[in-house]
Amino acid sequence: QSFLNHTDEKVALYENLSRTLRAFGTSSLLDVGDGNGDLSIPLAKVVKRYVTLEQKDDYAQQLRNAGLEVIHASFPCEIAERFDAILFSHSLPYYPKGAGGWESFVTAAWSYLTKHGRLLIVIFEDEDSEWNDLVENSGLKVAAPRDKRLEPLLEYLRSFGMAKLSTITTHVRTNALKDMMQALAFVWSDGKAEEVKPFIAQKSIAEHLETRYRTDIGYSFPFHHYL
Repeated sequence: QSFLNHTDEKVALYENLSRTLRAFGTSSLLDVGDGNGDLSIPLAKVVKRYVTLEQKDDYAQQLRNAGLEVIHASFPCEIAERFDAILFSHSLPYYPKGAGGWESFVTAAWSYLTKHGRLLIVIFEDEDSEWNDLVENSGLKVAAPRDKRLEPLLEYLRSFGMAKLSTITTHVRTNALKDMMQALAFVWSDGKAEEVKPFIAQKSIAEHLETRYRTDIGYSFPFHHYL
């Protein structure tokens, strides 16, 4: 909640994605793995037909309660219709191969698009980012390095058709350093509560933020999303 309270991520992604969908004249959208609805509820109003696919029980019920049509399943799965656009907003796997890899996700999604449909994918690429720089200088142990996705993903997408790339920059902004630490601890922990305290306890992170990301009115940390 601390992260959500201090980031403009949902607003920035909505503005960019809604503009893109309108420019394409998109009538129907399948949103894969949206989560709590902060992005899906406003996006649903941009198209005539909106369906979200969510595997988590609580999120699926939350989305239904908001009046959205929900496919409660894990992607890839059988879907009975085709869509003008399919969206993966930070729901694409990190690794390419295997049944749960992003290659299988892209291939399956492509089969559920209409003839002139478009696949929209939003990802982070940690390499050469402010976040990666912070982690490398923090002294925290990284469990396993993640494969680089951006260039391999673009190359794979081009095997289906034309691929375009744009960058969306969002910010976490706080008045106090402790709030920034708490918000970024969520990113580091990936939702695992036991990983939060070790992040907050790391003095080198506080020093890094104080040196590089302090502003006249508080703290501002950027994240770059690739669409």
